[in-house]
Amino acid sequence: MFLSKLCPQCGLTKPTTEFYRRPDRASGVQSRCKACCRVRGTSYRRAHPEVIAAWRHAHRKELAAGLRLARQADPERFRGYDKKRNGTPSRKAHDRDRDRTADRLIYERERRGDRSAYRKELYRRDPEKYIRRVRERQKLDPLGTLVRTQRYRSAKLGVDMSGLVKALLDGLARQQDGRCFYCHAVLVRFDLDHKTPLARGGDSSIDNLCLACRHCNRSKHTQTAEEFFVTLSRRVTA
Repeated sequence: MFLSKLCPQCGLTKPTTEFYRRPDRASGVQSRCKACCRVRGTSYRRAHPEVIAAWRHAHRKELAAGLRLARQADPERFRGYDKKRNGTPSRKAHDRDRDRTADRLIYERERRGDRSAYRKELYRRDPEKYIRRVRERQKLDPLGTLVRTQRYRSAKLGVDMSGLVKALLDGLARQQDGRCFYCHAVLVRFDLDHKTPLARGGDSSIDNLCLACRHCNRSKHTQTAEEFFVTLSRRVTA
């Protein structure tokens, strides 16, 4: 049995009690001493905060269970730890703050442009909550939802709609008196429509945009406004 060991990191020979146990090794301990392991772990956590936060969030239940077992095994140790904290938030509040930190890191990734990864992560964690929040946002801000949808569709078609803003849609709604451009029904659920579709060479200028009810927008498909008016007149006369 080894009583001492050389640490390759600091170059000092120390007793094996100064090394973390490693049963799968011949010496029964890790190669680096405890002090060097702590320094290495601290530097890694400072260099990769996102990785640490994501790992802690993914294993928060196992960490909480391990903490409970450690408290039961050595209550005196944690009693002193709680005294040192001197009135800082409870463990539940600490876990909640840690989760918020992980959410903040995910949010920062979204701000840097990785929106799809951010949304996939939210959906993976709680699909029902994600869908419910999306639908609530659509009800509270239908014009904003239209802006985002049309920007997405235009980007796929390679059309520039950077000038599309909510103020423009508000102006269209006032111009049409809150009614569908084609059938003149009161707008409740509506879409932004291109009078000449993008698929047929239309642009996103204000003269080519209008608000249409869902039924008219889906019935129109790839027709121009003039062609769809003819279709509507045939339906009325039929």
